[in-house]
Amino acid sequence: MSFAAPDKNVGVVGDGNQAVFSLTISNKSGSRIDASGMSWPKVAYGDNLESATLISNAKITTLLDGDKKTDQFSRFIPATGGGKVRVQIPAPDGGKSAIFEGSVLDS
Repeated sequence: MSFAAPDKNVGVVGDGNQAVFSLTISNKSGSRIDASGMSWPKVAYGDNLESATLISNAKITTLLDGDKKTDQFSRFIPATGGGKVRVQIPAPDGGKSAIFEGSVLDS
Protein backbone atom coordinates (compact mmCIF):
# COMPACT_ATOMS: atom_id res chain seq x y z
CA MET A 1 0.00 0.00 0.00
CA SER A 2 1.15 3.51 -0.67
CA PHE A 3 -0.29 6.82 0.32
CA ALA A 4 0.41 10.20 -1.17
CA ALA A 5 -0.21 13.33 0.80
CA PRO A 6 -1.53 16.26 -1.17
CA ASP A 7 1.09 17.78 -3.43
CA LYS A 8 1.27 21.45 -4.35
CA ASN A 9 -1.36 20.94 -7.08
CA VAL A 10 -4.04 18.97 -5.22
CA GLY A 11 -3.52 20.02 -1.62
CA VAL A 12 -5.79 22.54 0.02
CA VAL A 13 -7.98 23.82 -2.81
CA GLY A 14 -10.83 26.26 -3.31
CA ASP A 15 -11.25 28.52 -0.31
CA GLY A 16 -8.46 26.70 1.52
CA ASN A 17 -10.71 24.08 3.08
CA GLN A 18 -10.71 20.94 0.90
CA ALA A 19 -7.69 18.66 1.13
CA VAL A 20 -7.58 15.99 -1.59
CA PHE A 21 -5.43 12.90 -0.99
CA SER A 22 -4.40 10.08 -3.33
CA LEU A 23 -4.41 6.48 -2.06
CA THR A 24 -2.81 3.55 -3.93
CA ILE A 25 -3.26 0.01 -2.64
CA SER A 26 -1.23 -2.89 -4.04
CA ASN A 27 -2.10 -6.46 -3.10
CA LYS A 28 0.95 -8.70 -2.83
CA SER A 29 -0.57 -11.03 -0.22
CA GLY A 30 -0.97 -14.09 -2.42
CA SER A 31 -4.74 -14.01 -2.02
CA ARG A 32 -7.76 -11.79 -2.56
CA ILE A 33 -8.34 -8.99 -0.02
CA ASP A 34 -11.28 -6.78 0.83
CA ALA A 35 -9.79 -3.28 0.83
CA SER A 36 -13.09 -1.43 1.26
CA GLY A 37 -12.29 -0.45 4.87
CA MET A 38 -9.06 1.13 3.68
CA SER A 39 -11.14 3.52 1.58
CA TRP A 40 -12.46 5.15 4.79
CA PRO A 41 -9.35 6.68 6.39
CA LYS A 42 -9.54 8.71 9.59
CA VAL A 43 -8.28 12.26 9.07
CA ALA A 44 -7.55 14.70 11.90
CA TYR A 45 -5.95 18.14 11.97
CA GLY A 46 -4.54 20.83 14.24
CA ASP A 47 -2.76 20.61 17.58
CA ASN A 48 -5.74 18.81 19.18
CA LEU A 49 -6.17 16.45 16.19
CA GLU A 50 -9.82 17.33 15.59
CA SER A 51 -11.68 15.02 13.19
CA ALA A 52 -11.83 16.39 9.66
CA THR A 53 -15.27 16.49 8.07
CA LEU A 54 -15.91 13.96 5.31
CA ILE A 55 -16.25 15.27 1.76
CA SER A 56 -15.56 12.04 -0.16
CA ASN A 57 -13.94 8.63 0.32
CA ALA A 58 -11.88 6.50 -2.02
CA LYS A 59 -13.78 3.73 -3.76
CA ILE A 60 -11.41 0.77 -3.65
CA THR A 61 -13.00 -2.59 -2.85
CA THR A 62 -11.77 -6.11 -3.64
CA LEU A 63 -8.21 -6.58 -4.85
CA LEU A 64 -7.01 -9.84 -6.37
CA ASP A 65 -3.40 -10.85 -5.78
CA GLY A 66 -1.19 -8.61 -7.92
CA ASP A 67 -3.86 -5.89 -8.31
CA LYS A 68 -3.04 -2.24 -7.78
CA LYS A 69 -5.71 0.47 -7.57
CA THR A 70 -5.57 4.21 -6.96
CA ASP A 71 -8.32 6.62 -5.97
CA GLN A 72 -8.72 9.92 -4.15
CA PHE A 73 -10.49 11.01 -0.98
CA SER A 74 -11.04 14.46 0.47
CA ARG A 75 -11.80 16.11 3.76
CA PHE A 76 -12.70 19.58 5.02
CA ILE A 77 -9.65 20.96 6.81
CA PRO A 78 -9.67 24.63 7.79
CA ALA A 79 -6.64 26.49 6.46
CA THR A 80 -5.67 27.23 10.06
CA GLY A 81 -5.41 23.48 10.78
CA GLY A 82 -3.61 22.41 7.60
CA GLY A 83 -0.15 22.71 9.12
CA LYS A 84 -0.64 19.53 11.15
CA VAL A 85 -2.65 16.69 9.60
CA ARG A 86 -2.81 13.01 10.52
CA VAL A 87 -4.25 10.38 8.16
CA GLN A 88 -4.84 6.86 9.47
CA ILE A 89 -5.61 4.14 6.92
CA PRO A 90 -6.89 0.89 8.47
CA ALA A 91 -5.30 -2.41 7.47
CA PRO A 92 -7.62 -4.78 5.57
CA ASP A 93 -7.13 -7.55 8.12
CA GLY A 94 -7.64 -5.44 11.25
CA GLY A 95 -3.87 -5.17 11.75
CA LYS A 96 -1.77 -2.08 12.28
CA SER A 97 -2.95 1.07 10.45
CA ALA A 98 -0.73 3.05 8.09
CA ILE A 99 -0.27 6.59 9.41
CA PHE A 100 0.82 9.81 7.69
CA GLU A 101 1.52 12.95 9.66
CA GLY A 102 2.48 16.21 8.02
CA SER A 103 1.27 19.42 6.47
CA VAL A 104 -1.15 19.96 3.59
CA LEU A 105 -0.12 23.60 3.18
CA ASP A 106 2.25 24.98 0.59
CA SER A 107 5.58 25.69 2.21
